[in-house]
Amino acid sequence: PAAAPASGVAEAPPRPDPNPPRRRASRAAGPLVALAALTVAGAVIEGGPSDWSALRLERLGAGPGTAALGFAAFAAGMLAGRLTGDHLTDRHGGVAVLRGGMALVAAGLLAGALVDHPVAFAAGLVVAGVGAAGLFPLAFSAAATTPGVAPGTGAATVSLAARLGFMAEPVLMGTLAELVGLRWAFAAVAGVAAAVAVAARRVLGPRVRLVGGDEGTIADPRTG
Repeated sequence: PAAAPASGVAEAPPRPDPNPPRRRASRAAGPLVALAALTVAGAVIEGGPSDWSALRLERLGAGPGTAALGFAAFAAGMLAGRLTGDHLTDRHGGVAVLRGGMALVAAGLLAGALVDHPVAFAAGLVVAGVGAAGLFPLAFSAAATTPGVAPGTGAATVSLAARLGFMAEPVLMGTLAELVGLRWAFAAVAGVAAAVAVAARRVLGPRVRLVGGDEGTIADPRTG
């Protein structure tokens, strides 16, 4: 039988992948490292008031029973922040919520450190709790939507970083308290919150949130 005539058109060679797996992995590593650093900072921001506020109030002259209300003040502020956080994020975006929240933390803790009075410190704890409430939800949401990273991997990375941060926080706060005093250790936590506020856009970035969660849903860019 006669051979089939050649078409005369040569097949184009396959194009190289502009984003090979190694490059995609390196691009995903940067945002994950930034989110891990954010959660470590969040552990310090939450752990400092939770672990050390009672001791600070005792040193300001509050009785043992009253000093325990320091943690309650911070927790009450966090509850209020969590109840309103989703609405604020949907309306203003995650970057704005993180930046504003960290500004509240810095202002509340710094005011409590500068005004050496138990009532001022307790009020500052409430304000700081409101501001700190949104950090971890935003970090986990960003980790689950990081391009090139499986949601489970992103969430596990953030969770591990948070655990390490909560383990390191008592050591860091205790060391600072020994070196400069507990008052200024809280001021240092305020500085951490201020640094997070400045880096909010770089850490969260112009991310998108998937509406619904099923494959093929529409991306909502309002969180960035």
